Amino acid sequence: MVQTRSFKETVRARAAREPEWAIAHRGMFNEASSRAGDILRAGIATGRVRPGLDVERAVADVLSPFVYIRMIRFEKITDADRSAVCDELVARFGTAPPPCDI
Repeated sequence: MVQTRSFKETVRARAAREPEWAIAHRGMFNEASSRAGDILRAGIATGRVRPGLDVERAVADVLSPFVYIRMIRFEKITDADRSAVCDELVARFGTAPPPCDI
């Protein structure tokens, strides 16, 4: 059986060889994490995301599907992917819809 490097091992090896790349790579994920956290905190503030949410954990849950699609499957993220992730996250983190006053 041929053994291949894991994605993490490949990233670490490149980061060791190219410090500038490592800084850019880390910055890209820090920026995305920061923006995702800001969005979730805004959702909490407006009542659209449930209070008490662990924002750091939720950020990982938000970013993971996109990292998987791009970096593991090597596919372009589609509108259908974005929609599916959004629906899942609203179901998991959102507040219940207001009751219908009929």
